[in-house]
Amino acid sequence: MYILGNGDVKVDWSSISDIGNFIAATLARPQDSKNKTLNFPSDTVSQNRIAEMLEEYSGKKVERVYVPMEEVHCVVEDPSLVPKEVAESSKIPV
Repeated sequence: MYILGNGDVKVDWSSISDIGNFIAATLARPQDSKNKTLNFPSDTVSQNRIAEMLEEYSGKKVERVYVPMEEVHCVVEDPSLVPKEVAESSKIPV
């Protein structure tokens, strides 16, 4: 599992079902969301905690590969710098 930085920063995660429920609720009461910025995280968890949960629920060790933020910033600026093994195994086109 590739982890950006030290993996301790918490980020918002959303499930497909929660997104669907949120959209349905928003459409049912548009007056509550008109001209507003909305955030709908299912949970707020660090990447390290995600790795721990994967280990807890699968019973298998999760290999962590920590990517320094300097490298992350370089790749964002120039996606061609994504290592070949990462690009080939990514579920997201890079």
